[in-house]
This record gives sequence, structure tokens and C-alpha cells, in this order.
Amino acid sequence: MTPIRKVAMVTTTLSIAMGIGQVMQSQAPGIQSEAASSASSPSDAAIPVKVTLLAATETGATTLPNLPDSTAALPFRPVGLSGYVLPDDGLIAVPAAKPDNRAPSCDMGLSVAATPAAMLALRVDAPCRTNARVVIRHAGLAITGRTNDLGQMQVGIPALAAQARVSVAFADGATLSAGAEVPDLADFDRVGIQWPGKAAFELHALEFGATENSRGHVSAVDPRNPAYGERGAGGFMSILGDAGVAEPLLAEVYSFPAAHMTQSGTVRIYLEAAVTPDTCGRVITGKTLDLRQGSRLRMMDLSLPMPDCDALGQLLVLKNLLPDMKIARN
Repeated sequence: MTPIRKVAMVTTTLSIAMGIGQVMQSQAPGIQSEAASSASSPSDAAIPVKVTLLAATETGATTLPNLPDSTAALPFRPVGLSGYVLPDDGLIAVPAAKPDNRAPSCDMGLSVAATPAAMLALRVDAPCRTNARVVIRHAGLAITGRTNDLGQMQVGIPALAAQARVSVAFADGATLSAGAEVPDLADFDRVGIQWPGKAAFELHALEFGATENSRGHVSAVDPRNPAYGERGAGGFMSILGDAGVAEPLLAEVYSFPAAHMTQSGTVRIYLEAAVTPDTCGRVITGKTLDLRQGSRLRMMDLSLPMPDCDALGQLLVLKNLLPDMKIARN
């Protein structure tokens, strides 16, 4: 296999347009029984009863049989679905149950809760918006998601503000908003990259002298999980956004438990951009995110001209766009 060629680049030699900006926080119809409605009428066979024949006399008078004083009650004979025939009262209508033609409830809801490692757990319930594209926004982070067949979606994202506010917007303009307090945000340093479409950025962290593909190299290949950071063992990567929806918004955020470490050292941070059929010969854009010690989130716009398509398979290594993390022993 031909090895992937990496082209090392530094910010002073790149034609990258970058602008540093502050983040502004934002925020069936009822089914009638066909079998019942088409039920056949009762059988034409008469209900067996005792019959007494009457005989005519020579004078033309009729002799009635000697019948008992009490009248025997005959069983009801069902007629269709609407009632019963009684022996003496005729047809008594029994109202049929009305079909429930009310549409299912379309009430929507969003819940946001703080979870360990300064993460946010989101749950969306939108029963009338199934398999729908949504845009999730939080403190400058913007990623896409999608509801399932029931109109539900659950996702975890890294908190970027201690008083976290999250909004979820649907394509038809409907928007949900909720928030949560994140008490342990200051324990974590966070850096990230977000981009639209298929820009193919990759975020990498090399912890305490680690080399590529060794223990301590954190990336989408080996992202770890929030539990790893919660126990102070090292950092973890959050891979964010649904790439399968139209006009996807994707992101990668690296979180490091700086307040929980018992060793000092440096975490090297760098970005890569892959030359693919979707990116070659184009200018790709993104936005970096940088949050240290619970301070205000800093963001920087990134515009990167990509090589022509004869460089397919190469990786551009972008150093110094995000500062390394200097970790002091606690």
C-alpha cells in the first residue's frame, strides 16, 4: 500500500484567511371494523318454537289452543350493528362507537442535562417530525442531527459554557431551546474544529510526548470516551454531527481534564485536511474553537485553498492554528 503523503505546513506559509471573533451565545383516521360492518344478517332459519295447529269447525268458528298465562321471553335476534329486535318493542338502536379521528399529538420537547466530564445530554421528542434534519447550536458550535422514525433524537455534546443554552432548529423553522448548568466545565480544556459539508478536517492530540499512532495519540481513529477524561486518565475526542443529512455541519472537539492531572507536560494539538475528490482544487472553510480553564470561548475562521486533484490522497498538516496545552501538575 502506498503510504499517505503528508505535507507539513505552518501558518506563516499558508494562504489562510483567519478572523478572530467573539462568540455570541444563542441561544389516523379511525379505523372502522370492515368485518363488523360487512357482517352478514342472521341466518334465515327460524328459531325453533312449539307450534299448535288450529282446526276449523263446521260452523266456521276457530278453536284457540290452551296457552299458558305467562309469555315466554324469546331470545334477542341481532340485526346488523345498530341494535336488536325485541319481541314486543321492535327495533332499539344502540349508538355505534364513533371512530377517533383525532391526529396524534404533535407537541415537541427538548431536554438538556449536564453529565460527567462537562458534557451535555440532549433529548428531542418531535413525533410529527420523523427522520428530520435538525441543526444543534450551542455557544458557537453548530452541528447537524436527525430524528429517528419516532421523531426522537439523543446526542451528547461537550459543554462550552458553564450556563449552557442549546437550541434545536428544524427545516420548517420550528425551534426548541433548553439549558443546563455545567459545574465542572472549568476542570476541562477544550479545542475543536467545525466545518460545513465534506471539508474532511481531522483534529489530533499527542499527549505528553506521544507520537503518531502510539498510546497517547487521540483522534477520530482512537477517540476514547468521556469516562476516560472523568477519571483523569487523559483526554477524549467528541466526533459530532450527522454526515448523512443534506448540507451537513460536522465538528471534532478534544477535551482534556487539566484540573485532574497529576503530571505536568504538553499536549500537542494539530489539524489535518485531506485532499479528496470533494476538496481538491477548492477552498475549504472551517472554524476553530478554543476554551481554556472555563474562560470565554474563542473562535477563529479558517479558509484553506486545497491542492489540485492530482494530489489526491495527500494530507495537509496544519500546525500552530490551535495552541498546544500546557499542563501543570495538580
